[in-house]
Amino acid sequence: MKIAAAQMNTRACDIAGNIKKIIAFWEMAEEQNVDLVLTPEQSISGYPLEDHAANPDILKASKEGRDYLIELSKQKRSGIIVGLPEQDKNGQIYNVAYLIENGNCSPAIQKQHLPNYDVHDEKRIYSEGNRSDLIEFRGFKLGILICEDIWKEDVIADLVAKGADVILALNASPFYVGKHTNRLENVLKQRIIEEENIIPILYVNQVGGQDEIVFDGYSTAMNPDGSIAMMARGFEESLLTLTLKKAESGLCSFKEGEINEIYSPEEEVWNALVLGLRDYIEKSGLKNKKVCLGMSGGLDSAVVAALAVDALGANQVTLYKLPSQYTSDTSKDDADIAAEMLGTKIQDISIQPAVALLLETLSPFFNENAHPDQIALGEENLQARLRGLFLMTLSNVNGDLLLSTGNKSEVSVGYCTLYGDMNGGFNPLKDVPKTLTYDLANWRNSHYPRNVFGKNGYVIPQNIIEKKPSAELRPDQLDEESLPPYPELDDILERYVEREQSIDQIIDETNYEESVVTEIISKTDIAEFKRRQACPGIKITQRSFGQGRRVPIARPTTPQTISEMKRLTL
Repeated sequence: MKIAAAQMNTRACDIAGNIKKIIAFWEMAEEQNVDLVLTPEQSISGYPLEDHAANPDILKASKEGRDYLIELSKQKRSGIIVGLPEQDKNGQIYNVAYLIENGNCSPAIQKQHLPNYDVHDEKRIYSEGNRSDLIEFRGFKLGILICEDIWKEDVIADLVAKGADVILALNASPFYVGKHTNRLENVLKQRIIEEENIIPILYVNQVGGQDEIVFDGYSTAMNPDGSIAMMARGFEESLLTLTLKKAESGLCSFKEGEINEIYSPEEEVWNALVLGLRDYIEKSGLKNKKVCLGMSGGLDSAVVAALAVDALGANQVTLYKLPSQYTSDTSKDDADIAAEMLGTKIQDISIQPAVALLLETLSPFFNENAHPDQIALGEENLQARLRGLFLMTLSNVNGDLLLSTGNKSEVSVGYCTLYGDMNGGFNPLKDVPKTLTYDLANWRNSHYPRNVFGKNGYVIPQNIIEKKPSAELRPDQLDEESLPPYPELDDILERYVEREQSIDQIIDETNYEESVVTEIISKTDIAEFKRRQACPGIKITQRSFGQGRRVPIARPTTPQTISEMKRLTL
């Protein structure tokens, strides 16, 4: 039997658009004399739907889309497996799949395990499905399951016990760095080798960005011996075919097909950020598909500008220099050089006249007891907020989406200004630590990714990468005056946010100063109110802020040590 893995980029709630895409993939497969086409999870409705999975219009349109495909299948030689949300007569909603062939469809295959962690919240809407029976198709017994079911051992074991020849898995599995290696080693091989299910698996994954999530693709076929028979390229649509054969012993296996490599971590992240940004703009319906951002001459804005050009093209990106009296000539020059390298236009608008005017207007109203440091901090934030005001006004007038440029390190500890540099409609670096931002800049300068509009070669000036980072909101300001060195900061944040390590555990494992660890964790907790008001951004780590990490805003300061906690309670 010849099977096609349709690695598709669908859009949530766009049933008509998804059906059109399904048909296009189906027709390509027909041209290759395929017997069966396998699409990703909820390919008809798009995924994730979140609360729209219970929307009656979405449910109705999804069913109509399925019925349209059933009617269309009368003209096809091949069958197709598609997915959608479905409501039963009792009002329960299930995540289901159907095999459609020659004007008929199989009984519904229901998703049995509902993920309810990180960005997933499926138990909010869906009901857990029942065990599925095998589906007989052209001499093979198919065991079909949906995404989370392959991460649990019981579903495949049940299908194997029933006599399945092959497992076909529909997936919409979100990306984080190293995710597909995890799938291969701890999911596919676990199901086949360690649990002794002597059976081939075809894992088809969605690709593309949907809001803050990116789906990386990497659809994979694995044989009973754990060898890879096919692997689609990550971060792009594809239709790969392979043949399932049955030996005289009755054991099935795939004949080897196209096998692509897993990208390096830096290339994975760059591809995810480019794809996530491009799809966010495309799927949000932004009319002119243009973006703008403030170009400070620093690393973060330079990397965001390069990502934007790779995603959209130089003509779709406008950069703005917004210097104040504290902006160095070096930063101004670096911004110009970066724009020239990228081929984008850059415009220079000084904020200093507005800063002076507002300080003059507001200074009579400053508290007479205000400390000079408070006034200096107010001036720093005023500069950031004026930049945000200027950029948002230009965004409104010109119809360009404003990109925010704060990295995860800054967002974590609140080293950013609410209603200032946090302004924007989307932030590509929201989940990217500062140290990784450096790695990405160096990687992009020496590599040319696939499917980008940007230039080959250097796109980020070396001086921007090498100079010490500074917000330049006061004379001779440097980030290291307010924060630990970024490698240390990022290590503490990764341990606290992603690994959920305790203060004592971080100190014991790293030998960092206790005062530094407690200060960083305290700043991270306090900054939650800022993050709640931040624009969306792309998830690339196992634990991102937002849907993936939900903590209260109003809460006590984190106890510094066990002894401190005891002292507070005595």
